[in-house]
Amino acid sequence: FSLMTEGPAALEGRRVRKKFGTEWFEGEVSAVDSKGIDGVGNALVTYSDGDKEHLDFDEIYPILIPRKEGKPSAKRKRKRKE
Repeated sequence: FSLMTEGPAALEGRRVRKKFGTEWFEGEVSAVDSKGIDGVGNALVTYSDGDKEHLDFDEIYPILIPRKEGKPSAKRKRKRKE
């Protein structure tokens, strides 16, 4: 993932996995603010247990779950003409 090529909005909907204490939690980037309060971009992550936290972009990258290679993006499938 590259912020330079894809832009901050591409983070929205991406899955993350982060360790809290001894447990791992998965979540999703549910919102992105490219400027943030302090001028640094940040994202809101909502975890599977309902907890939420704001993370700066540099904190998001290490916890992103890689997309599956060859997995199609969220594009619609075309219907074949007969």
